[in-house]
Amino acid sequence: MRVSLALAVYDGGGFRHREGDVIAVCPSGWQWGEMELRQYLIAELDLGAAVTRLDVAGLLQVQLYAQDRVADDGLLARTGKRRFQVPFAEVEKLVSLDSAKLLDETVIYQPLAGLTLPLAMVFDRFRTRTLNAQRFALLASARTSG
Repeated sequence: MRVSLALAVYDGGGFRHREGDVIAVCPSGWQWGEMELRQYLIAELDLGAAVTRLDVAGLLQVQLYAQDRVADDGLLARTGKRRFQVPFAEVEKLVSLDSAKLLDETVIYQPLAGLTLPLAMVFDRFRTRTLNAQRFALLASARTSG
């Protein structure tokens, strides 16, 4: 299954995002709005044949939570970062990124158009390693069973 990702292009600070964080996951070929095209780096990602459901693919946009801190509403407190990211250093092995254009919201700059990234480019901050089809399948089965 292939999906379309919106990746953060700068560090948002606080509880928002960091460069390369997966912000949103949509079906492959998704028609992103003009605002998203100006604010995020859009990339196609190949999850492999084992993933066939979009809700499973959506696990890539989850945030990390602190297991030992509870927020005022009784829920686990967010740590301030997302679990999965595509490091721009890895992306630049495929295509050159112009940082000034990425950060300029007055232009639409999408250098990854027409490319499909491999799952191995996705980094799992919680496990501190890159994903592969087997690891993602284990994550998906753990999150969707029960």
